[in-house]
Amino acid sequence: MREGPLAELFRATEAAQRQAERDAPVNEPPDKRTMKAAIEEARPRSKPEPTEQPRPRWLRPLPEPGPGLNYVPAPESSSYLAVIRVVGVGGAGLNAIDRMMDAGI
Repeated sequence: MREGPLAELFRATEAAQRQAERDAPVNEPPDKRTMKAAIEEARPRSKPEPTEQPRPRWLRPLPEPGPGLNYVPAPESSSYLAVIRVVGVGGAGLNAIDRMMDAGI
């Protein structure tokens, strides 16, 4: 990598950096007047205005739901309620589904 376009680029970059370091002004300590002005600018000139705190907003509670209708089927109508029982493991219940389809459920 000592020869070639990339090496030339690195040499040119390093030379430019060295030149910029030589030409850079030496950092002098700032004047006391400048420092005082900067400190005074940083200080707030007056008290900040108090911001209004957000008020808690309360929603009215929802009314209680009415009494639930507890429907209990009559004992004689229990023959009409379907009872589906799937017994077994595996097969994803395909046999049970086939039987339900055959039964018309």
